[in-house]
Parts: sequence; structure tokens; C-alpha cells
Amino acid sequence: MLSKLNLMAVMAGIALAAPAFAQSSEPFKLGTLAGVTGGGATIGAALNTGVKLAAKEINEKGGILGRQIVITVGDTQSDPTVASTEAKRLVFQEKVHAIIGPLVSQETVPSVSVTTEGKVLQISSAATLELTPQVGPYHFSVTSNAESQGVALVNYGHNALKAKSLAILADNGGQSKSAVMAMKKRMGELGIKVSAEQEYPFRTDDMTPQLLSLRRSSPDALLFFSSTPEDSGKVLTALRDISWSPKVLASVSMATYGPTLAKTIPAELFNNVISESYSGLTFCTGEAVGSGEFAKFSEKLKNFAPESHGKIPPSTTMYYYDALYFLKTAMEAVGSTDAAKTAAWIEENGSKVKLITTTPTPSKTTHHMWGPDSIVMVEKVNETRTDGLQKRAGC
Repeated sequence: MLSKLNLMAVMAGIALAAPAFAQSSEPFKLGTLAGVTGGGATIGAALNTGVKLAAKEINEKGGILGRQIVITVGDTQSDPTVASTEAKRLVFQEKVHAIIGPLVSQETVPSVSVTTEGKVLQISSAATLELTPQVGPYHFSVTSNAESQGVALVNYGHNALKAKSLAILADNGGQSKSAVMAMKKRMGELGIKVSAEQEYPFRTDDMTPQLLSLRRSSPDALLFFSSTPEDSGKVLTALRDISWSPKVLASVSMATYGPTLAKTIPAELFNNVISESYSGLTFCTGEAVGSGEFAKFSEKLKNFAPESHGKIPPSTTMYYYDALYFLKTAMEAVGSTDAAKTAAWIEENGSKVKLITTTPTPSKTTHHMWGPDSIVMVEKVNETRTDGLQKRAGC
């Protein structure tokens, strides 16, 4: 029986204990696809560390389908073109049974065409709406989609801030474009004015022109949608440099990377920031310290990779730790590495699997495993409690 701490799969209403599989000399070939080098190396390290920790635990308990997991690392170099090339290597040369990664839509979209052609199951954290079940039948994402995130930001601006006008700043990646469309639609439904809208190149060096234009529109708050810690840090620094202090309502990446960013930029830059996060990573005043599963995971991660403590975000690391356990559960449920069978099982049964972060809700209509109900807003995004949790806004 799997331990609660490992949280591989706690099924709701049915038993999910995997059958005993005969130990095989053939390995389970797992590919990871992330930026080991380049601008996304920090979050790439989080992905690979999370997968390696989960693989170590799973191998100690017999592996996947009785096979020991062997990891082949693919380096996207934080470049979409390289991501496609590395996906081809993993699928067609290394002949992996599954791929975990990439982390951002810009790199995931080109890789999904490869995994679809090769019929290899893939789990990323891309949020773009472009990745439908039709486009990526074997691709799933351990995050909420960009539409859910965009709508949640606007709802908070409307309900908590009573905003009458909002400005939008986002990168030019696929998930951000999806989020902007969703934000503008929701603002129209709520009667909120789009005071101005600006886009910046992914991992740009300077956002000053965009922010100066947005400031001239005098919005009640700034909606900021980004994919990387680098861009999150740059926008906060640029806001300081132009002496503009709007309320910033930011996407999930800001809360995810806030504590790491706080090591390189001043704490006061976060004063006006409210960010999205996931319920399992947050606390309210009065909730006991250290009692949650994320706290236990953070301590386990620290013991596993002490050299990375304080350098990689535990929350991002946990997404991919969860992803491998989810993969194990699905493939052992169907008794096969077949991508089509596994994907069909996930569509029908994925919502019965318990992960650390939240309960996934994949279906035949969406392969984004976290729905809008999992999103909450957090304040003081540069800070975590001693157990690694962030404080939910307004509580």
C-alpha cells in the first residue's frame, strides 16, 4: 500500500492499489524536457529535481510496471526550436516511454507535435489554450489553463478591488495570448474597461516602454501575465525605475517564483503584488504550521537535494514530482505504456487521483489537470511561512 506521504494516488471511492508487476530487466525509459541551460535553467532544475526525487522513491518500491525508471535528460536550452529537436531525439532515438516537460508553452507547443507523432505520453505545465485534446491527444498539463488563470485575475480585480478599469501586460507566448483573450472577454462581461494593453517579447531585457504606455492610461490595477521568473523580476524592477506603484494582479508564476526572486530584488518591490496560486500551497491565519503535505514534501526535497535548497522553488519542483506519480498510477491502471490507453484512462479517472497541490480535473474536453476552482490569490508573494506556504489574500 502506498504511503500517504508519497501521495501517489489516493482514490476517491475506489481502490487504486496497483497490481503486483513482475520485475523486468527492461527499464522504463523516461525523458525530461526542460531548460538545463539558457534563461529558464532555474525552473528547469526544479523540474529535473522533482522528477529525480519521485523516480528514486518509485524505483525503491519496484518501479513502473515492474521496471526501474531510467531518466534521459533533454535540454531545451530555453529555446522553442531546440525543444522540438530534443523532443525528436527523446522520442525517436532514445525511444522513451513518456516525457515530462517542458515548463512553458513556448517550448511545449512544438514538442507536442513530436510526441503526438511518436504516440508518447507527455506531461508539461503549459497553460496555453492551443493545446486541446485534439492537438495533443497524449499531452496533459499539471496546471490550470490560461483561460482559468485570466478569468480569476479579473474576478479578483472586480470583487476585491472594485476596479472600473484594468491595464494588461503580458508576454508574447501562447499561454499569455490565451490569457489576454480570456481577461478581455471577462472584463467585457463585468463592464470593466481595458484602459490599455501591452505585449513584450518573451524574456525581454526592458519593459520600460510598455509600462510607460500603460501608466498613461491610469488604470485601477495592472494585470500581469508571465511565464518565467526572469520576466516577473524585470517588471517589478522596471515599475520601481519609472516610479509607478499600481496594484499588480499577477499570474501563477509570480507566486511560484516570488520567494526565489526575493533573493535578488528588494522586498519592497512586492508590496503591491497579489498573485494567483494553488490552494494546496497556501494558508490562512490560524491554520497550523507544518501540518500540510507540502510542508512534508519541502522537507523531503531539502534532504534529497540540499545543494538546491533556496535556489529552486519547491512548488515547481513538486508539480513534476506529482507528475511522475500520476504517470505511474495511470500506466499501472491500464497495465501498459501505451499512450492512447493511458490518456483515455486519465480522461475518465484522473479526477480520482489525489496530488499534493490539488485534485486534478482532466477530461475529454480539457487536458489541463487543474481547474479554476483550484486557484486562490496570495499576498506577500516574496514570503513563505516556515512550512513553505504562502498567505492567502484577505484571510
